[in-house]
Amino acid sequence: MNTYLIDILIPTYNRAQDLTRNIDALAADIAAERFEQAVRIVVSDNHSTDDTPSALAAAAVRYPDIALVHSRQPRNMGLEENAVTLLRDAEAPYIFWLGDDDYLAPGYLKFVVETLSGDPTIGSVFAGLAELHADGNRVPRRLEAFETRRIPSGYQGVWEYSHLAHQMSGLVLKRAGLYDDYISQPGLRSPYLFIHLLAKRMFDADSFYAPSYKTLVTVFNEKDWGYNDVGMLDEVYKCYFGFRNEIGERRLRDLLIRFTVMHSYRFGLAPFRLLRPMRQFHQLTQFAQSVPGFRRALAVLLLKDIALLHIRHVHLRTPWVRSDPP
Repeated sequence: MNTYLIDILIPTYNRAQDLTRNIDALAADIAAERFEQAVRIVVSDNHSTDDTPSALAAAAVRYPDIALVHSRQPRNMGLEENAVTLLRDAEAPYIFWLGDDDYLAPGYLKFVVETLSGDPTIGSVFAGLAELHADGNRVPRRLEAFETRRIPSGYQGVWEYSHLAHQMSGLVLKRAGLYDDYISQPGLRSPYLFIHLLAKRMFDADSFYAPSYKTLVTVFNEKDWGYNDVGMLDEVYKCYFGFRNEIGERRLRDLLIRFTVMHSYRFGLAPFRLLRPMRQFHQLTQFAQSVPGFRRALAVLLLKDIALLHIRHVHLRTPWVRSDPP
């Protein structure tokens, strides 16, 4: 039995056409680089009601030389459980997360294989991205001043980069121990588990960030989930609570605030409409009430944003725009 270096893990639901396009692109990439013995594609169909099963069966026939493993769940178990099932059943030393409607940048798979083959101590690799809009427009994000960077293990890397895993596509992780670590704290399981998984690896081992390779992320498809009243910030916070004993209260607070600063659009601030952010503030401070200093830090953040909103709207007469920075 062949031992692959990488399992590309694709959770999917009701996106047969996008999934087919994705597998076609991956198969072409694998064949062009002669990675048939290094890379396997593993798809978990979350009980799709479209023609995903037949599309997967056809792809397996179309690419007999590519390792394509697919399974169908007996029910729609939600994104998190479907992803955890993929993590549990993966076999390769490294796992490579990819959305069913997201597409790898040319050369990124080769970069990953060569990086991991050259240095097995690397714990994770993650990419840049570009948004794919319905009109075909591509908007580059993560506009860094470098092409690739090696990030030393430890807290500083986690603080600076782990929030990027809120977009899972292009995220590569050393697999050993991740499943057991994640499920060991069932109360902290989250749809944003990829943040926890990246943080875990960045604490333990060096990483590579490669923003020059921009994974193409589809932003117009309907999702099989939605934001809750606090923009899922509480679910993100869970990803960091699991490291509380390792990093201490101050660093835990800083990680929570760091993500909130980077994604404060989730508060939905609007001129003269403060009821919603006040309600969100209450919910989040209740959720993280055991973290010393969190309430004050969140209040400062919100007050700054509200003041900026007021200045822009009243004095500068410019619109308040908060876009999701992937």
